[in-house]
Amino acid sequence: MCDVTLKSLARMLRRHGMNTTCAVSDHNDCIQAVKQGEKRYLLTRGTVYGQLASHVPPGHCLRIETHSVVDQFEEVLSYYNIILPPSIQFRCEVRLGSFRRRFS
Repeated sequence: MCDVTLKSLARMLRRHGMNTTCAVSDHNDCIQAVKQGEKRYLLTRGTVYGQLASHVPPGHCLRIETHSVVDQFEEVLSYYNIILPPSIQFRCEVRLGSFRRRFS
């Protein structure tokens, strides 16, 4: 689950086959989801990290440090050791390459 500041990252994760939701209004949406018993990994930015991390097991909350969506996507893959299947990996490389060219 991404907090509200990471909507673009949530879209990119969904596009690449990951079950991802995004908080609608603020970080309290993330806390509510966890309190309702949903087993979530939380992705956030900035100072909210401390508040969210205290509600989930260690390793279930990641503070995103990078600014570009592509770098954020790669940060998530690296942190959680996610290896994309070859067919998705190829599509990602093609998309990320064109995405980087457009926004670099």
